[in-house]
Amino acid sequence: MIRITGGRFRGRLLDVPSSARPSTDRVREALFSILASRISFEEASVLDIFCGSGSLGLEAISRGAESSVFVDSDKGSVKAVQANIDKLALVGSKVIHSRVDKFLEQQKFTTKGDNNSQFSLVFSDPPYSELNLVELMSKLKASGCLAENALVVVESAQELDHGSLKGSGKIDNFELLVDRTYGQSRIRLFICK
Repeated sequence: MIRITGGRFRGRLLDVPSSARPSTDRVREALFSILASRISFEEASVLDIFCGSGSLGLEAISRGAESSVFVDSDKGSVKAVQANIDKLALVGSKVIHSRVDKFLEQQKFTTKGDNNSQFSLVFSDPPYSELNLVELMSKLKASGCLAENALVVVESAQELDHGSLKGSGKIDNFELLVDRTYGQSRIRLFICK
């Protein structure tokens, strides 16, 4: 079990599937402190991919986001996120059991305020061994799921480095805003341009 670290659900316990490696309280507190200076959670449309327990999307809701879409291919994760949504009595959030790449390829996103609206805040915490940052960012952009100036948070292993980020700090159509390490975790915050 882990706890929500801030907002209206602060201190509430979340179910964590056995297959997940949830972000630590310290990492989530630091991340949301960084985000608070860059985004209004009340206006955020949130996507939590490779969601595990859903802790990042749920933390955003606790801090004011209206809802979140959670995507994971693991049945245990989907079950845990749905249990967490039910436990917090949230309305409007949805959990999708799908591989992330399939979800991004098959959804049709719009700029209108409907169920397929683009997202202004995306959390991505894939299994560290499976992360290909350039490919992930390319798929996010190509899917049309990102609103103008969307923020994308990617968590990876601390030692994981990506040659494409050396020098310019850019991946096609994205600018790296923050790159911080907390213990074994590395948090990168990008803005979509």
